[in-house]
Formats: sequence, C-alpha cells, structure tokens
Amino acid sequence: MELGFGELCLTPFSFYAMTLDELFCALRGRREAVNRENREAWERTRWHAAVVASTVPRKNKKGVKPTDLMRFPWDGQDTTAPTKEELRASLERIKKRDRKRRAWKFSKN
Repeated sequence: MELGFGELCLTPFSFYAMTLDELFCALRGRREAVNRENREAWERTRWHAAVVASTVPRKNKKGVKPTDLMRFPWDGQDTTAPTKEELRASLERIKKRDRKRRAWKFSKN
C-alpha cells in the first residue's frame, strides 16, 4: 500500500481497482521515469563540464567531448521500445480484463 499511495500517488479506489500485474507495471514505469530524469540531469552536468573545460587553451586546439570527461553505465547502451506484437498483446489483456469488470459491475444478481 505504501508504494501505491506514496510512490505512485494513487487514490485508494485506483489502488484497489488494480491487479497485482498492473501495480508492478506502474511501479516499473514510475521508477524508469525517475531514472530517466536522473540520467538527463547527469547528461546536462557532463555537457556543462565539457563546455567549461573547452574554454581552457590546449595544444591540440580540439574541444573536449562530454564522454572524454565522464563515462556513465548507460553510455553505448541501446534502449529498445516494445514491439507491435507486445503492445497488441498488452492491449488485448487490458480489454479482456475490462470486459470482465464491466460484466461483474453491472450484473443484476
């Protein structure tokens, strides 16, 4: 519950309406977003350091590349998006789940 309410800022209704898989996907997405923000901040810091270092006169007259100053674990990694088949499968699971919920919610038993 702490993760749902605290980290994801979900309402109690939204939290209890989620399946466990949906909660884990939401947490994974939130953590990826935070990691992306941190990565962008470090990239800006590295770029600023390269600009400052390029103002120092050098013998070879070349500027300093940001990757010459600092190397990060994500340098050289290729991030791939999900395939169309994976997206279609996810959408079908969501549609199937929602159909079941609607049928359950509006049944006249």
